[in-house]
Amino acid sequence: GFNGSRVAVSLHALELGASQFTVGVIIALYSLCPMLFSIAIGRICDRVPPRLPMIVGSVMTDAGFLLPALVPQVPALCLAGLLLGLGHQVFNIPLEAFLQARSDVHVRGVILAGSNFISFSFILVSAQAFYFLKEYAGMSASGVFLVAGLGTIPVIIYIFRLLPDATIRFLIWLATHTVYKVRIRGRDDLPETGGALLVANHVSWVDGVLLL
Repeated sequence: GFNGSRVAVSLHALELGASQFTVGVIIALYSLCPMLFSIAIGRICDRVPPRLPMIVGSVMTDAGFLLPALVPQVPALCLAGLLLGLGHQVFNIPLEAFLQARSDVHVRGVILAGSNFISFSFILVSAQAFYFLKEYAGMSASGVFLVAGLGTIPVIIYIFRLLPDATIRFLIWLATHTVYKVRIRGRDDLPETGGALLVANHVSWVDGVLLL
């Protein structure tokens, strides 16, 4: 998991001959992107369905796991720390917002507590799995990263298969917002519940794609 990867990153850096100061810098990079981009991520999550940023966060996390295994160098560990820190926020912020928005006010605390229980349980499991792979399986820290990255891929594939519409919408959103500077006016006029009719004025053939 995200928190367990910090231990693997530290040991991997020491295996590569990094100093204790360098290890501290790499661990600090985990917090850099959340510190800089958490508010921006929250604003994006308020504008798009939660599934889209969660898919992005999953892909970024997987890339952060695979990078140290594929490129066993200290700069790769620095980039992995940035990716894992940012990917964790991109996944976790919409998840927390979704749980709070969809839960009943009378049991919201219980639901959030259950979510934290599951998260910290997986932290404990990942720490034990790391110890087993390191001590009993004889794997290096980069090997542990490879196992973690490969283990995340089926989860991403499952999300894509479970939510094909959301995946296609995300890919279209990513492509259109990369090419065009999209500005939305009158978003507050859309109803929170029920249907709405969106009609394109057909300025170009891209209108229908942007509506997706």
